[in-house]
Amino acid sequence: MSEVALVVSRQFGFPIVVAGLIGLQVILQGFPVGGARKRMFTREFFKKNFDFTDSQIPQGGYPDMGNGKFAEKLTLQQWTEFNNFQRAHGNYVEGVASIITFVLLSGLFFPRFSALAGLAYIVGRELYAWGYRYGGPKGRLPGVLLVDISLVLLFGATVYGGFSFAGGLAGLRG
Repeated sequence: MSEVALVVSRQFGFPIVVAGLIGLQVILQGFPVGGARKRMFTREFFKKNFDFTDSQIPQGGYPDMGNGKFAEKLTLQQWTEFNNFQRAHGNYVEGVASIITFVLLSGLFFPRFSALAGLAYIVGRELYAWGYRYGGPKGRLPGVLLVDISLVLLFGATVYGGFSFAGGLAGLRG
Protein backbone atom coordinates (compact mmCIF):
# COMPACT_ATOMS: atom_id res chain seq x y z
CA MET A 1 0.00 0.00 0.00
CA SER A 2 1.45 3.37 -1.00
CA GLU A 3 0.91 6.65 0.78
CA VAL A 4 -0.14 9.86 -0.89
CA ALA A 5 -0.13 13.30 0.67
CA LEU A 6 -3.27 15.35 0.39
CA VAL A 7 -2.43 19.00 -0.20
CA VAL A 8 -5.32 21.27 0.61
CA SER A 9 -5.78 24.27 -1.65
CA ARG A 10 -6.29 27.72 -0.11
CA GLN A 11 -9.59 27.67 -1.99
CA PHE A 12 -10.76 25.00 0.46
CA GLY A 13 -11.61 27.99 2.63
CA PHE A 14 -14.68 28.57 0.46
CA PRO A 15 -16.29 25.20 1.25
CA ILE A 16 -15.45 25.77 4.92
CA VAL A 17 -17.30 29.10 4.80
CA VAL A 18 -20.27 27.50 3.05
CA ALA A 19 -20.38 24.65 5.60
CA GLY A 20 -20.43 27.27 8.34
CA LEU A 21 -23.25 29.14 6.60
CA ILE A 22 -25.25 25.93 6.36
CA GLY A 23 -24.77 25.40 10.09
CA LEU A 24 -25.95 28.94 10.77
CA GLN A 25 -28.92 28.60 8.44
CA VAL A 26 -30.21 25.45 10.13
CA ILE A 27 -30.13 27.28 13.47
CA LEU A 28 -31.86 30.37 12.07
CA GLN A 29 -34.59 28.27 10.47
CA GLY A 30 -35.57 27.11 13.94
CA PHE A 31 -36.65 30.62 14.96
CA PRO A 32 -39.89 30.63 12.91
CA VAL A 33 -40.89 27.43 14.72
CA GLY A 34 -40.50 29.29 18.01
CA GLY A 35 -42.71 32.05 16.65
CA ALA A 36 -45.38 29.53 15.68
CA ARG A 37 -45.16 28.01 19.18
CA LYS A 38 -45.75 31.40 20.77
CA ARG A 39 -48.77 32.03 18.51
CA MET A 40 -50.32 28.61 19.12
CA PHE A 41 -49.51 27.67 22.69
CA THR A 42 -50.56 30.80 24.55
CA ARG A 43 -51.52 31.20 28.19
CA GLU A 44 -55.16 31.48 27.04
CA PHE A 45 -54.83 28.24 25.05
CA PHE A 46 -53.65 26.36 28.14
CA LYS A 47 -56.25 27.90 30.45
CA LYS A 48 -59.01 26.97 28.01
CA ASN A 49 -57.88 23.40 27.30
CA PHE A 50 -56.06 22.19 30.42
CA ASP A 51 -56.43 22.40 34.17
CA PHE A 52 -53.05 24.04 34.78
CA THR A 53 -52.11 26.60 37.36
CA ASP A 54 -50.11 29.56 36.06
CA SER A 55 -46.86 28.01 37.25
CA GLN A 56 -47.60 24.74 35.42
CA ILE A 57 -48.21 26.27 31.99
CA PRO A 58 -45.33 25.12 29.74
CA GLN A 59 -43.79 28.01 27.85
CA GLY A 60 -44.17 27.51 24.12
CA GLY A 61 -45.95 24.19 24.49
CA TYR A 62 -42.80 22.21 25.11
CA PRO A 63 -42.19 19.29 24.96
CA ASP A 64 -44.97 18.87 22.36
CA MET A 65 -43.45 18.69 18.87
CA GLY A 66 -46.77 18.87 17.05
CA ASN A 67 -48.23 15.44 17.69
CA GLY A 68 -48.66 15.33 21.46
CA LYS A 69 -51.31 16.13 24.06
CA PHE A 70 -51.13 19.89 23.58
CA ALA A 71 -51.31 19.77 19.78
CA GLU A 72 -54.42 17.60 19.98
CA LYS A 73 -56.27 20.68 21.23
CA LEU A 74 -55.27 22.89 18.31
CA THR A 75 -57.75 23.50 15.51
CA LEU A 76 -56.97 21.62 12.32
CA GLN A 77 -55.74 24.84 10.72
CA GLN A 78 -53.46 25.62 13.69
CA TRP A 79 -52.18 22.05 13.84
CA THR A 80 -51.40 22.07 10.10
CA GLU A 81 -49.64 25.42 10.31
CA PHE A 82 -47.59 24.40 13.34
CA ASN A 83 -46.58 21.09 11.80
CA ASN A 84 -45.61 22.75 8.49
CA PHE A 85 -43.27 25.05 10.40
CA GLN A 86 -41.96 22.14 12.46
CA ARG A 87 -41.33 19.89 9.44
CA ALA A 88 -39.62 22.63 7.42
CA HIS A 89 -37.04 22.90 10.18
CA GLY A 90 -37.01 19.23 11.15
CA ASN A 91 -36.25 18.12 7.61
CA TYR A 92 -33.23 20.42 7.51
CA VAL A 93 -31.98 19.11 10.85
CA GLU A 94 -32.30 15.55 9.53
CA GLY A 95 -30.12 16.27 6.49
CA VAL A 96 -27.60 18.83 7.75
CA ALA A 97 -24.88 16.29 8.61
CA SER A 98 -24.96 14.85 5.09
CA ILE A 99 -24.77 18.16 3.27
CA ILE A 100 -21.96 19.52 5.43
CA THR A 101 -20.04 16.27 4.93
CA PHE A 102 -20.48 16.40 1.15
CA VAL A 103 -19.53 20.10 0.94
CA LEU A 104 -16.34 19.58 2.93
CA LEU A 105 -15.24 16.28 1.37
CA SER A 106 -15.98 17.29 -2.21
CA GLY A 107 -14.34 20.64 -1.40
CA LEU A 108 -11.02 18.88 -0.86
CA PHE A 109 -10.98 18.02 -4.56
CA PHE A 110 -13.26 20.63 -6.15
CA PRO A 111 -13.38 23.64 -3.82
CA ARG A 112 -15.05 26.18 -6.13
CA PHE A 113 -17.61 23.68 -7.40
CA SER A 114 -18.32 22.56 -3.86
CA ALA A 115 -18.78 26.10 -2.61
CA LEU A 116 -21.11 27.04 -5.49
CA ALA A 117 -23.18 23.87 -5.14
CA GLY A 118 -23.33 24.48 -1.38
CA LEU A 119 -24.58 28.02 -1.96
CA ALA A 120 -27.24 26.66 -4.32
CA TYR A 121 -28.23 24.27 -1.52
CA ILE A 122 -28.57 27.20 0.90
CA VAL A 123 -30.84 29.07 -1.53
CA GLY A 124 -32.84 25.87 -2.10
CA ARG A 125 -33.25 25.33 1.64
CA GLU A 126 -34.54 28.86 2.08
CA LEU A 127 -37.08 28.36 -0.74
CA TYR A 128 -37.97 24.95 0.69
CA ALA A 129 -38.58 26.26 4.20
CA TRP A 130 -40.53 29.31 3.11
CA GLY A 131 -42.65 27.25 0.72
CA TYR A 132 -43.35 24.54 3.31
CA ARG A 133 -44.20 27.00 6.08
CA TYR A 134 -46.64 29.04 4.00
CA GLY A 135 -47.78 26.59 1.32
CA GLY A 136 -47.67 23.20 2.99
CA PRO A 137 -45.91 20.16 1.54
CA LYS A 138 -46.62 21.17 -2.07
CA GLY A 139 -45.11 24.60 -1.44
CA ARG A 140 -41.66 23.11 -0.90
CA LEU A 141 -41.32 21.85 -4.50
CA PRO A 142 -39.19 24.69 -6.00
CA GLY A 143 -36.78 24.47 -3.07
CA VAL A 144 -36.64 20.69 -2.97
CA LEU A 145 -35.53 20.56 -6.60
CA LEU A 146 -32.57 22.84 -5.94
CA VAL A 147 -31.77 21.05 -2.67
CA ASP A 148 -31.84 17.59 -4.26
CA ILE A 149 -29.84 18.59 -7.34
CA SER A 150 -27.18 20.17 -5.13
CA LEU A 151 -27.11 17.17 -2.82
CA VAL A 152 -26.72 14.66 -5.66
CA LEU A 153 -24.00 16.73 -7.34
CA LEU A 154 -22.05 17.12 -4.10
CA PHE A 155 -22.41 13.43 -3.29
CA GLY A 156 -21.17 12.54 -6.77
CA ALA A 157 -18.23 14.93 -6.47
CA THR A 158 -17.37 13.43 -3.07
CA VAL A 159 -17.39 9.86 -4.38
CA TYR A 160 -15.58 10.74 -7.60
CA GLY A 161 -12.95 12.80 -5.78
CA GLY A 162 -12.34 10.11 -3.18
CA PHE A 163 -12.24 7.32 -5.75
CA SER A 164 -9.81 9.26 -7.92
CA PHE A 165 -7.64 10.09 -4.92
CA ALA A 166 -7.50 6.39 -4.06
CA GLY A 167 -6.17 5.62 -7.55
CA GLY A 168 -9.43 4.75 -9.27
CA LEU A 169 -9.74 1.19 -10.51
CA ALA A 170 -5.98 0.73 -10.32
CA GLY A 171 -6.18 1.59 -6.62
CA LEU A 172 -8.53 -1.34 -6.07
CA ARG A 173 -5.80 -3.76 -7.11
CA GLY A 174 -3.54 -2.50 -4.35
